[in-house]
Amino acid sequence: MTGNTITGNEDQFPFRIRDARLRPSNLTGNTITGNRMNVIAVSGTLVENWTVPSTGPMIVIDDRNEWDGGTVIAADATMTVPAGVVIKVANNYKNWENYSAGILVNGHLITKGTAEHPVVFTALTDDAYGGDTNGDADDSAPYIGEWNGITVSGDTASAELQNVVIRYATTAVSADGGAAVTVSGALPDNTTAVWSDGTFVDARNIDWGSAAGPPADQVQGSGVIVTPWVGWVAPPRPAVATPQPVPTTNHKNCKPYTVFGLRGSQEFPQGSYSLLTGWSMPPFGDDEDYGFGDKTTMIYEALTQLKAGEMKQVAIKYKALPVPIVNPFVAPGPYMDSVYQGTDMLIARMAKEAIDCPASVFVVVGYSQGALSAHIAFRQMATSNPSLLAKVAGVAFVADPGRVVGGAESWWMGASVSNDGTVSTTPPSSRQKASGGVWSAAVLFAGNNYGPMPNIRRREERCPLPSVRPGLLAYVGNAISFGQHSSYDENE
Repeated sequence: MTGNTITGNEDQFPFRIRDARLRPSNLTGNTITGNRMNVIAVSGTLVENWTVPSTGPMIVIDDRNEWDGGTVIAADATMTVPAGVVIKVANNYKNWENYSAGILVNGHLITKGTAEHPVVFTALTDDAYGGDTNGDADDSAPYIGEWNGITVSGDTASAELQNVVIRYATTAVSADGGAAVTVSGALPDNTTAVWSDGTFVDARNIDWGSAAGPPADQVQGSGVIVTPWVGWVAPPRPAVATPQPVPTTNHKNCKPYTVFGLRGSQEFPQGSYSLLTGWSMPPFGDDEDYGFGDKTTMIYEALTQLKAGEMKQVAIKYKALPVPIVNPFVAPGPYMDSVYQGTDMLIARMAKEAIDCPASVFVVVGYSQGALSAHIAFRQMATSNPSLLAKVAGVAFVADPGRVVGGAESWWMGASVSNDGTVSTTPPSSRQKASGGVWSAAVLFAGNNYGPMPNIRRREERCPLPSVRPGLLAYVGNAISFGQHSSYDENE
């Protein structure tokens, strides 16, 4: 349907399309003017790539697609929305059980909003954006939950919602089934802003209207990271943590190499939570290796194959709290305290080992939160205790949330070992190289705790990590999604 002029319609949408194979390329060159609502109402399944026009009639998502909601973006289709575009959603049949207006993304949705010109998704009755689109002056007003929102579903689906404003939805953004979702901008006036079934959702840099961040009812489910938000203020560094106990016979148990391990978030052992006192310290045993961590133990066992009988295993016995996006009982403040506790305990334990076993060379391995704690510790030692840092001969991190873009470390997304012992590594993609870890934002930490890892002074003749180039670190994986974050095997 092209090249038409539609005018004089006072009651209904002047141009209304419902199609199980929606192709907007067939709907070009139409002039819509002189109607009560000068819009194009669409519903159905988008089966071709579509860049929504930034001029001409406004696009309205219609609710006539009875079985699948307003508009479905098919698995092989991409819908792109330029900066400044306003898309409204009709819900004329809100009382009909099978009708529900919204956008279901099985393919890809990309918005290219800017701070000055955001992309807006809102209700048809919202006159604040795009004016009085339904032409009824003040006869109607928007309400929270007027339309379904945007749902991104399935492990091949994605939504890159840059600088969006989403208003008056039941759930502004929903993610399930392993979809890839990022959203920034503002999500006001919705029943729920973001929901996830555990699928990772990057909801950082959202303006929640308060420096306190999102209200408790606006982020539901697990898997949603919201820190930092607009107006975030880095909490002050907590007081230096109490060092962990060290056996009185430590000086008698020196080895050529001391391997310090920092387990990841929520790894065994864990403390208990109380509404009155918060999280307790885990019940650590007396053995120095108790609480070393599963992923870090894999690294340690690989090192022992290189230097059999020369390794001493020391666990850093900090809380390693679950991350806030996984456990609703962990707030950002206590999580930060846990990170710094790991930092302080590592530095103190290294200092004690340097006194008791001055000839020992240090190796530090960390996973997830443990890698972040060690990352901060190295930055602190680089200025406060460089002689202690100089004792570190090698570092191996798995999924460091503090990894910054452009760091000098060796970094692999995966690795495998063949039957003949040949090691093959998978380098990060260009896109992965352009993204830092989820806790790498400069504003997250007070003081000099943000930034790249300092160079590690390597002792060639005694280095237990022969695959690491001199002066650099070894990273495996990425702290940006749950699949990559947890699915490491012993070969890697």
